[in-house]
Amino acid sequence: MAKSIAALVKSFNWRNVIFVYEDTDDGREILQYLAESLQDKSIRISYKSTISSSATHDEITKELRKIMTFHTTVIIIHVSPSLASSLILNAKRLGMVSEGYAWILTEKTVDLLQSTNFTVIESSQGALGLRTNNFTSVTKEVPVPALWAYDTTWALALSVEKVGVPHNGPLLLHEVLKTRFKGIMSDDFQLSEGKVISSGYEIMNAVDNGERRVGYWTLSEGIKRAHPKINSPSLGSEAVIWPGGSTTAPKGWVLRATPSKRLKFGVQKINNFKYFMDIDHDVEKNVITATGFSADVFYTCIRALPYEVPYTFILFENVSIDDLVQKVYNETCNFVVYGFAPGQEIDAVIGDSTILANRSEYVDFTATYTDLGVGTLAKIKKNDQWFYLKPMDIGLWLVAIGSLGYTIFVVWAIERMNPDSDQQIRTVFWNILWTIFFSQSSPSFSLRYFYFLK
Repeated sequence: MAKSIAALVKSFNWRNVIFVYEDTDDGREILQYLAESLQDKSIRISYKSTISSSATHDEITKELRKIMTFHTTVIIIHVSPSLASSLILNAKRLGMVSEGYAWILTEKTVDLLQSTNFTVIESSQGALGLRTNNFTSVTKEVPVPALWAYDTTWALALSVEKVGVPHNGPLLLHEVLKTRFKGIMSDDFQLSEGKVISSGYEIMNAVDNGERRVGYWTLSEGIKRAHPKINSPSLGSEAVIWPGGSTTAPKGWVLRATPSKRLKFGVQKINNFKYFMDIDHDVEKNVITATGFSADVFYTCIRALPYEVPYTFILFENVSIDDLVQKVYNETCNFVVYGFAPGQEIDAVIGDSTILANRSEYVDFTATYTDLGVGTLAKIKKNDQWFYLKPMDIGLWLVAIGSLGYTIFVVWAIERMNPDSDQQIRTVFWNILWTIFFSQSSPSFSLRYFYFLK
């Protein structure tokens, strides 16, 4: 079962999980196997929560509040169904069974989805559970441990038939361990190291006050979807309804923030260049919406992060970019010195701001997301036929001409050893053209970029 849970977590690219288990021998044993299986897939258990079988509501609530302090939102539960009922009800009350969370129920806990308590069923909507294959309408009414016990007892009975009345314990144990037959829980029932080997698990999704199969797992094939037409190596997020009714798989990690601790991004309302940044402020709802190319870049980067980032926009009117840079700098200084930032300071600025040397002394800029280039801006007079000479002064023109003459001399000196004079002249003129038009075509600098104002 540990391998199936690890494969399920890996299929959604979650990197961290929280494991909640009952303080029993079974719970401590599964913890060891689960930790090894998750580690094999580079998944870390952020927190291990142990809950007593006789835990009260207050104790469960206290433990859940502790879990809420972690950034990880993928929670695996391995407790009895009765304890799980109290756990899920308290989690629902605390807002933990909501969008952004993922709850995974092990085989021991999955019978929670068959509870006759409507409140429990409603609170567990969106959870995923692992159930052994080959369930029928009859076996679904019986607890899983009872079914495993039935098959194990049947294996014991078959072994007694073969070796007779058990006077020799080791002989009977050897016979039981090698017994294989078609049982209720598995088409090929067998034991290994005293443990039942499962042929696979169904992946159930709690939805519509019931459950539905969204996939299955086998040791040989891994995770497969429930419908062959959309078969895939991993579960698709469209196949699962998550807590809160969301069809988008949780990212598994969230920045814990309150309304006063959200990241504050400053946006500037300007009338020009709205294709880069345009701000719509709904005064009645107090909602600020940013559109444009710079805003699209920001939204794309936020969605690409493997965790949720709570943020809010702060609108500024009639202020310069330098003023916004100063507010970002003040925010950083206040946090370093005082631990808080009084006033309307901001964490970052979104927009088409220019990277300048003096601004870089106070804040860091992201990598540029537009084409780089160096240009020269020069003012010219009307009908000036020599305007193309104005961007460079006489000294720079002399250096350029001298470099060109030196290049011609070097090429001529090399080609002079070639007896074909026509080839020498052709090579010299070709290198001249190459030097003028192609040698400076690097995107870092180009003499071909000039801008003139009339």
